[in-house]
Amino acid sequence: MQSQTKRYPAAQRITHNVLRTFSGRTTAPVIFTNADAITSGNWPASYGTNYLIANTTVLTNLPSYAQVTFTNQQVQVWPGSATDPRALLIPGSTNRIASAWTTTNLQGSSFTIDVNLTDTNTHQVSLYCVDWLGTGTVLERVEVFDASDTTFLHPLDTRSFQLPANGVYLTWKLKGHNIFRITKPDAATGNKVMISGLFIGD
Repeated sequence: MQSQTKRYPAAQRITHNVLRTFSGRTTAPVIFTNADAITSGNWPASYGTNYLIANTTVLTNLPSYAQVTFTNQQVQVWPGSATDPRALLIPGSTNRIASAWTTTNLQGSSFTIDVNLTDTNTHQVSLYCVDWLGTGTVLERVEVFDASDTTFLHPLDTRSFQLPANGVYLTWKLKGHNIFRITKPDAATGNKVMISGLFIGD
């Protein structure tokens, strides 16, 4: 009889916390809290006033304690979709922008978002993902790493999913210095994975 190993997320999280304590790391564990496929592009009421929104010149308003750096991303804007309710509202305006930071269309391509929260508090960090290609087949993998894991061997959280038609906000509770890696996991021709905005709350 083939044995099966059950996984208990709570126990894994406790073990992870213990290991981090003994390794001398003081940042809190990464906790995934929500996947919101309802809010769509109407983010201000739910995701606060601290944001980065993809554009050829990024739209940004970050608090002094947050340092955010992108690496290897591409930027794409879809002007003809600016009235689409999935497009993020432009701050201070009723206009919208349909845009994203993307990978290439090669399998395994990725980009990273380095999020350094320097105030020692835990904050809500949300990524907004939309299938602007409209294929209905876009697969995406989002991993969160401690910044000290420079070889990306030990993800603290992993979300693999197909982008829903209405867009989705993925939200974590984070503390300290972490890195998101966004990867195209499949070989589908023409597909690439996308993040349209990043939001930081209390």
